[in-house]
Amino acid sequence: MEDLLAPKLHLDMMQGDLMRVLGGKILPLFSAETWKKAKAVLHDVHKGWLSDPSSISVYTHEGTDKNGLPLYHCIRGTNSVEGAIHNPICRNFASLNASPELADALIADF
Repeated sequence: MEDLLAPKLHLDMMQGDLMRVLGGKILPLFSAETWKKAKAVLHDVHKGWLSDPSSISVYTHEGTDKNGLPLYHCIRGTNSVEGAIHNPICRNFASLNASPELADALIADF
């Protein structure tokens, strides 16, 4: 969990310090709503909801790729977003070696 909390240090250091120019006005980079959302994520981190349980290995080693890098399988499964949208996009892009124009056309299908 400490690894996930490292960004909190950055949030603490940055809060209120960064500014942006919008329409000739100098404004804080992050709005009150943005800080509210960031703090909500940190709450989830503190609760342990964004980490795999340390007592359970959710990855199994499946082999190695052509470059000698390890390939893993995750036992968590696939959610509807991953299976219905991300996986087909990855398959299409990988098999077509898509140019920016083709990538734009492929994304239009979703």
